[in-house]
Amino acid sequence: MAFSPDGARLACTAADEDRVILAVTGEPERSWPGELEEGPVFSPDGRHLAVAVRAEGRTRIIVDGQPREPGATWRVDRLTFSPDGTRLAYLGSENEKEFLVVDGTPSEPLDGIRSRSLCFRPGGSRVYCIGYTGDLELAADWYLLEDGRRSEAWTAIW
Repeated sequence: MAFSPDGARLACTAADEDRVILAVTGEPERSWPGELEEGPVFSPDGRHLAVAVRAEGRTRIIVDGQPREPGATWRVDRLTFSPDGTRLAYLGSENEKEFLVVDGTPSEPLDGIRSRSLCFRPGGSRVYCIGYTGDLELAADWYLLEDGRRSEAWTAIW
C-alpha cells in the first residue's frame, strides 16, 4: 500500500486466485496474472505508479498500468523512481547473484554483494546502493555502489 506524495491517492494491491489487483483512489481497478513481487510505488512527483508482478517464472515491471519491460527471470526488490519520476531502478536477483537494473538495463552481477538500500542522486543522474559481503553477525565488508560500480570496502557505514 502507498500514498501518492500529495496524499490524494492511495494505491493498494490484493490477490484473487492467480491475479494481482491494483486499486487506486479515483481510478478503475486493474489486474494482471501472477503474484505481487514489489510495490506499489509512486514516483516522487506522484505522476507514475509502478508494481512488479511475477507469473510463470518471469517478473514484469508495470508502470501506469502498462508493462515497461517484457519480463525477466530474475526477482525484483526495491523499486525506486528518480526524483523527477522519469527513471526507474531496482535490485534484481537470480541464482544467488544480485545486480542493479536501471531503466530496464541490468548491471554486471555485483560479485557476492547483498544490497540493502537504493536511491537516486538528486537530479536523477546516478543511482546508489549500499551493499555488503560476509556475515552481518560476525564481520561484513560494506560497499557504496554507484551505477553498479563498487567502492573500496569499509568495515561500517552509518
